[in-house]
Amino acid sequence: MTFHIAVCDDNSDDVACIVSSLHKYAQDCSLSFQIDPFTSASALLSSCQTPGRYHIIFLDVEMPDGDGISTAAKIRDLPDFDVKFIFISNYPKYMQKSFDVQAYHFLEKPLNEDSLFSVLDQAVREYRFRARNRFLIKSDQSEFLVDPMQLYYVEAEQNKNRNLIFHLRAETISCKGILKDYEPPLYSHGFLYVYRGILVNPYFIHLIRKTDVQLTNGIRLPLSRRYERSLKQHYIQYITKTMQKVQEEDK
Repeated sequence: MTFHIAVCDDNSDDVACIVSSLHKYAQDCSLSFQIDPFTSASALLSSCQTPGRYHIIFLDVEMPDGDGISTAAKIRDLPDFDVKFIFISNYPKYMQKSFDVQAYHFLEKPLNEDSLFSVLDQAVREYRFRARNRFLIKSDQSEFLVDPMQLYYVEAEQNKNRNLIFHLRAETISCKGILKDYEPPLYSHGFLYVYRGILVNPYFIHLIRKTDVQLTNGIRLPLSRRYERSLKQHYIQYITKTMQKVQEEDK
């Protein structure tokens, strides 16, 4: 797996320092890094017009043509929910604002290489875990390799067309088929029935009520009495299993 990384800072010396550390980390860990350096927010934005271009973006907070927080917000609005933003700044006061764009981490200048490598260790583990768990969706004309961590839920349309709709964070994919055919890979990733014809990713469950389930994106899905008890039981099991996997990855 090649990791695509952008480094954006108006100080070219700082960019060179970060890039050098990244190459050192990649060499020490036998990883493949494709690194694009930028010295302006506008140049970075021009390169990010295709969502998913970068796995990780290192961003300075204060730059002449646009601060890092607003630049990250524009990238999120593409939309790009996957990229990990790591902010680097002399000003820790901006740390709180960075959470508005779901920052992955905040590092202070001057950059401490040990801290950088620790953050990279965690990010690489997460991406590798997700890459191992993708599954295939086949439509009439295309095939899609889907990361289950990007899939909110799947629903079967209640009509004669036998359409399935996969609701992902960045797009919606429709295809012919029956939900039963996708149950094995979805079950293996912890997906749960909440209603007839609706399988939900427990990772995105925010709240379970008596008659509906609210997802982290605000969407509410009906919860039938038939699935209420099993949903709650399996959701607890899913959380426990996920925590165990994270602990194993850390060893």
